[in-house]
Amino acid sequence: LIQRKVINHIYPNFIIMGGEKGYKSNRYPKNSSTELIKSHALDYDLYLNEEDKKPERIVNDDYAVFLDEFVPFHPDYYHMNIKPDCSSENYYPDINSFFDKVESKFDVKVVIAAHPRSDYYKKGNPFNKRVCIRNETINLVKYSKFVLAHASTSLNFAILYNKPMVFIKSHKYSVRFKNIIQFFSSIFGKKPINIGRNGIDIDLNLIVNERMYKSYKQQYIKAVDTPEKSNWDIFA
Repeated sequence: LIQRKVINHIYPNFIIMGGEKGYKSNRYPKNSSTELIKSHALDYDLYLNEEDKKPERIVNDDYAVFLDEFVPFHPDYYHMNIKPDCSSENYYPDINSFFDKVESKFDVKVVIAAHPRSDYYKKGNPFNKRVCIRNETINLVKYSKFVLAHASTSLNFAILYNKPMVFIKSHKYSVRFKNIIQFFSSIFGKKPINIGRNGIDIDLNLIVNERMYKSYKQQYIKAVDTPEKSNWDIFA
């Protein structure tokens, strides 16, 4: 707002953009001297690093990974003075019950890719003693059988590694959160599972629509004409 109203005569020398949507956006402050640099989402740097170093898998068993969003306790709620998208009393019993059913039907463990801003080491593990690992999301996604998620941006890794995605919602979540989940799932032609209902259908759709994955990657992660280098290599 300040950029537009007060100092709109100041423009960047460079704008680094990721994905075709980024290239086509008109919301950036720029003029004829601004150089537009085609690059990719920062998650793609993590992907390139993972593929370059090829670290060993962290979890050896067959597992599905849940992309945790620290829903009841995310610090943004406190900073923005808003209510959580779901209370812990409603959130954890439902999601743990759903994980129990997934593990039983598909003979896999559910491993939690803890949100990077979570503090379960202080609060305690609310996922019924399931393996809960922070700051290793890309490795956990890479070696998983499939991915369980609400609307985490870490879905980028599921797309890059061509993993089946299952979207989770509940009628107990806030309207805002339900709408975000619905939006993300609709992009991939998926219908989110309402885990707050009794007798939910556990017949998960584990089909990967390669056309939709490819389209999402080009639009939001990496266009086909950008080099296989880190953002900073491209900028340099």
